[in-house]
Amino acid sequence: MDAQEANLVEKSNLRRLELSWELHSESASQEKVEKVFEALQPHSNLEILKIEGYTGAKFPVWMDYQILSNVVSITLSNCENCRQLPPLWQLPRLRYLTIINLILLEYVDTSFQGETKFPSLEKLCIDGLLRLQRLSRQDGSELFPCLTKLEIYDCPELTTLPCLPSAKSLVIHSGNGELLKSISHLRSLTCLRLYRNCDLVYLPHGILQNLSSLREMSITSFKKLKGVAIDRVSLSGLKSLTIYECPKLEAFSEEVLEGLNSLQELTVGMCIQFSNLSEGLRHLSALEILNLDGCPELVTFPNGIKYLSSLRKLGIYGKPSLYFCDSYCPKLTVLPESISYFSSFPFIGELEFAPISSE
Repeated sequence: MDAQEANLVEKSNLRRLELSWELHSESASQEKVEKVFEALQPHSNLEILKIEGYTGAKFPVWMDYQILSNVVSITLSNCENCRQLPPLWQLPRLRYLTIINLILLEYVDTSFQGETKFPSLEKLCIDGLLRLQRLSRQDGSELFPCLTKLEIYDCPELTTLPCLPSAKSLVIHSGNGELLKSISHLRSLTCLRLYRNCDLVYLPHGILQNLSSLREMSITSFKKLKGVAIDRVSLSGLKSLTIYECPKLEAFSEEVLEGLNSLQELTVGMCIQFSNLSEGLRHLSALEILNLDGCPELVTFPNGIKYLSSLRKLGIYGKPSLYFCDSYCPKLTVLPESISYFSSFPFIGELEFAPISSE
């Protein structure tokens, strides 16, 4: 009765609605919670909807394209009893969708119809969907036609991505090998960020083979990663590469670096076994910035550094770490002779160093 008396459906100026339930509350039955939510139907002028901690098993009937026709952003979090989403794929103006900790959800789109789905969605973020199998029960070329940003965190059962013709930016945290393989279908990607994997020794074969548009890539916290296989043709346009917290990575092969002739910035950080940049460094003719951060096994630079005619910044950094006894580059005691040659030219902008020791 209180929810009905709120009379949200008549509040035509209401643009943003946030509904939050206390987590793990036992003060109301599931049926009562669902009835309250149903009675909180907003006016169709609503633009932003956030739902947190909802303990019901199903979403209200009003969460469809008739009532939510003007909604541009929806966030659903900690709705732990919901196995299925309302038909959000029908919403004509929905641009941003975030789904967090719906632990029973198996599909974002459950329809079998052939119409265009999520016609305006630009960014999708999914986090903690422990049973998610696929984004759509039935994939098709008309799924997510405008999606440019996709972020996936901790979805262990997700093993494939659909065709995403407009995808530009992809973030995957704790993705399995099968999921990473499907990245190769996203031909329009310009930015790829991969975080945390405790199983892969090498990236899946062919993962990068079709990513000719890729300009920025980072790999962080791959605990067993020993090597990065990069197709020299597919990543010829890559401009920035960051490898961070990969404790088993020892070196870049010359073949890897040979294919990165457009690379402008290379960062290797907190890779405690990394010891060799390899002579392939000479192939990085466009490299402007080289950052080395916390690589205690690095002893020397390859002779190929003297061929880096575009280099304007060499950064050698380090900082105290709870995980690594020594996160500086203590074995790197001599800079290459070519550095003194570079420093007399204007294209070297700066040399940066962290203290080698605390003394």
